[in-house]
Amino acid sequence: MAVKVLVGNFKGPKGDKGDTGATGAQGTKGATGAQGLKGDKGDTGSQGPQGIQGEKGETGGTGATGATGATGQRGSLWYNGTGITGTSTTATVFSGSGVSAALVNDYYQNTGTGADRGRVYRCTVAGAATVAKWVYAGTNLGPQGEQGIKGDTGGQGPKGDKGDTGAIGATGQKGDKGDKGDKGDTGAAGPNAANLISATDVQGLAGAAGGSSTVQLLINAIADKVANKLLLKTDVVSQIMNDASKAASMAALFSVDQKVNTVNSNLALKANASDLQNLSADLKYFSQTTILIGNSENIAVQCTRRGHVVDIVFKGSKPISFPAGGFAFFTLAEQFRPSDYKYISAYGFDMLIQIAPNGEVLTYQESASRIIQGQCSYTVE
Repeated sequence: MAVKVLVGNFKGPKGDKGDTGATGAQGTKGATGAQGLKGDKGDTGSQGPQGIQGEKGETGGTGATGATGATGQRGSLWYNGTGITGTSTTATVFSGSGVSAALVNDYYQNTGTGADRGRVYRCTVAGAATVAKWVYAGTNLGPQGEQGIKGDTGGQGPKGDKGDTGAIGATGQKGDKGDKGDKGDTGAAGPNAANLISATDVQGLAGAAGGSSTVQLLINAIADKVANKLLLKTDVVSQIMNDASKAASMAALFSVDQKVNTVNSNLALKANASDLQNLSADLKYFSQTTILIGNSENIAVQCTRRGHVVDIVFKGSKPISFPAGGFAFFTLAEQFRPSDYKYISAYGFDMLIQIAPNGEVLTYQESASRIIQGQCSYTVE
């Protein structure tokens, strides 16, 4: 049996730390241990910055065409005509509209020339003309504008035909007597018998007035008138009487002249010169008739002027048609022309006929086979 004997301690003092040795080779990996228990879910971390956008991928191939969808309802349509009228906002059927298949919110404009022209209607119940209902929606016509500025006066027309010669005016005052002329030379001796001296029968005493005669024949004719045809002094009386064999004396004629002057003076108190001039103007009468317009006798116009008053009458016998934009009927004669614009409102429908100061009678509205009748009166200078 061995015996251990302590003979002493051989450990000396602690020396300095030695240099780290080189890492040894890695040992063989040991077997994986069993999986531990799943820990609690940690808090969600903050979102990181967005990454850089990648490049666009290639476009994929076109897919197959899908099936055609059902046809949708058409949009609203706009119709024109004269079959819908009035201003009622109550839905109403207009079987004469001419619209065979109206839809709600379709529109209809009246294009006639009467009071309904320019009015617009909206469909509220769809269907055929006998079913669809319409209401008044407004008008496309604005208010009538102000009268335009008067145009420049037209050029002077051609010179008219020469008028009839007027009545001879009153005789002018007698001029002063002229100076006595120089005495002429003594003429040659003439025949010494009255029946041999030629003369002109200026008054027609012995024959035709202006014919040739002799002095003797003229003396005989004058003597006959003195003896048989001139009044005797006893036939000249101072009274005005109904007797073909008597003649009024100058005294009687002077008395009549005084009475006439008195009557004229009394008349002057009742009518001055201005009144007489106006009366003369009022007695003037002019007419311009049988102005035919259109085919055959569609419109006959009669213009009359009595004094200062002008009457113009349109008499339509057959319908007449013309487009809008200015239709001239005719031009008035000078004595009928107004000093400013006048207007005729045609009967039966809205048409305004204008009469210009230059005599032109026209309208800017259209007529679709209408009978035009109207009348106006105005005064002229």
